[in-house]
Amino acid sequence: MISVYSIVGEHHEDPDRLLALGADGRHYALTLPQGSLLPVEPDEQWRLDPEPPDREDVIMEPPTY
Repeated sequence: MISVYSIVGEHHEDPDRLLALGADGRHYALTLPQGSLLPVEPDEQWRLDPEPPDREDVIMEPPTY
């Protein structure tokens, strides 16, 4: 299965931590350069993109077979 994420923000104190919105509608902390992803709830520690992508452009329906 393909995982789709859009970068929607960054951590205030650590430029190597990005905030990603997953195709499942959840937010994840993406740590570079390792590429590790951990679920997070965005709070004041995150600087959000002022114009994030539309949720419908990120969230994908599971394929039907």
